[in-house]
Amino acid sequence: MEDTDFFIREIRKKNQLAFRRLFDLLYKRLVLYADSYLCDRDQSEDVVQEAFVILWENIHYLEIRVSLKSYMFKMVRNHSLQALKKKNVTDEKEFLQLYATLHSEYESTPEEEEYDKVLYSRVLDIVDTFPAQMQQIFKMRFFENYKYREIAEALNISIGSVKKQISRARADIHKAISIFVLLGSFFR
Repeated sequence: MEDTDFFIREIRKKNQLAFRRLFDLLYKRLVLYADSYLCDRDQSEDVVQEAFVILWENIHYLEIRVSLKSYMFKMVRNHSLQALKKKNVTDEKEFLQLYATLHSEYESTPEEEEYDKVLYSRVLDIVDTFPAQMQQIFKMRFFENYKYREIAEALNISIGSVKKQISRARADIHKAISIFVLLGSFFR
C-alpha cells in the first residue's frame, strides 16, 4: 500500500482522489474482514462505509500512530464488534476474535505474525482430532464460510445439529488452546 503519511496529508486537504484511491485499495479486504465477524455481507459493507465516512469527516482530529491500513482494520473490527453487541451477540470464548485475527490482512508485527501462525497451526491440529462430522461442519463454517443453513442442507442434518457441533468444537478449541494462549501472552 502507498505511504500512510501521503494519504493522511492528502485527505486532510480534502483530496477526493486520494481518498478514493485509499477506498479502492482497502474496501474489499475490509468488507471481508468485517464479514468474518458479522457473517452478513450487507452489514459488513455498511460498517466499512461508516469507517471511511468517519475517516473523511474526522481526519483532522484522528491521531494515527500506525499505518493507515492497520488503523482502518482496527476501526472496522471495533465497529463490527459494536454491531454484534447491538444484536446481543456475545463472544464469550473469543472465537470471533481468533477467527478474524487468523483471517485478517491488517499489518502486524513480525512477533504477532509468528504467534498467529503458531496459534493457527495449533487450531488446525485440534480440528484434526474432531470426529469426522464435527470436523467437516467446522471446516465448512470457518474455512469455507458456509452459513448454518447451507451446512445443514449439504449434510442433510438439522440447523440445530450444526449449531451444537459448532458449539462443541468451539468449546474443545477453547479448552485446548487456553493454556497455549495464556503462555503466549507472557512471551508477546
